[in-house]
Parts: sequence; structure tokens; C-alpha cells
Amino acid sequence: MPFSQAKSAAHADNRPAQPAVQVRKVIPVIPMTSLLIGLVAVALVLWRQFVPRPVGGYLSPVVLILAAVGLYSVQSFLQTVQVPSAALAAVAASIALVAVGFGVARGCTVRIWGEDGVAFRQGTWLTFALWLAGLLLHFASGILVTRLQGPAGLTIAAMPLYLAVTLGVQNAVVRSRSDGWARPTSLRC
Repeated sequence: MPFSQAKSAAHADNRPAQPAVQVRKVIPVIPMTSLLIGLVAVALVLWRQFVPRPVGGYLSPVVLILAAVGLYSVQSFLQTVQVPSAALAAVAASIALVAVGFGVARGCTVRIWGEDGVAFRQGTWLTFALWLAGLLLHFASGILVTRLQGPAGLTIAAMPLYLAVTLGVQNAVVRSRSDGWARPTSLRC
């Protein structure tokens, strides 16, 4: 069949030919920024876990900064893409269940002792292992997000917020446990 006949046979309904379009997935800048901030924050937090230091307050500046960055990152990400409510629920569950649960568990593994009336803290290898497990579960929630037709970057965008919640909960448990040096009614693990 000559080319002109093949062309007319292909377009018998007089529709113009559709050009082949290549679709590329582009990772928005916000999740990459969140990922970098999150990786730096994880490195800083993990390093600080093993340095003996006095027990601080319930909310540290690191927690507040991570929370602010995380909220901004998630809000900015949600303005750039449409996210199904089921995918949002998966990330919210990761933060509510995984971050809080592992924060409590890690808070119970931190070694606490007193020197000159001051409570000190230091993470253990179990604390470190629980950090890794919690982070892996948070990133695994990204697989669930994509299966729910959500954008893969949502879990990354929420990483600073995840870190703020899990670290804040861990700090609260450690602080409550350290109050036992003064009060016997503190949290026991």
C-alpha cells in the first residue's frame, strides 16, 4: 500500500495525527530540599544521641525548627500537586503511628543517670537501631502513597515533620523519665 493510502486509511475519521508525547516524572524542588534538610537533620540527631549531655526541656529548638520546616514543606508540596486523600492519610498515619510509636520506644532505650543533681542522657545502640527502623518504615509509607495514586515526593516532603514529631516524643519520654531523679511518679519504661 502506498504511503498516501496508508496515511488516509489511518486517518479515515479526519482527525489530525497525535504526536508521540514522552512523559517524564519530575521531582519537585521542595521534596529534594526536604530530603537534604532531613538527611542533615538525621545525621545531626543521630550524632547527638550518642553524646552524653544534660536532659533538656520537652521542646528543643531542633524540634521547633524541624516542625516549622516540615509544615512549610508539606504545605508547599500540596500546592504544587494534587494528592488523593487516601495518600494524605497514609502519610498522616506514618507520622501519627510510626513517629510517635518509635519516639516512645527510643525514649525508653536512652540511658539516664545523674551527676551532681543533674540528669544526663545518652542513646544506646538499641536507640540507633530504632531510629533506623522508624525511618525505614516512614520511607516505606512512600510505597503505600504511590500505590494509592499519590505522588512519591509526599513522604519526602513530610520527612522534617516526621523527624520533629518523633524527636519531640522521644524528648518528652526522656524528660519524663529523668524527672524520676526528683519525683518517683515519672514515666517508667
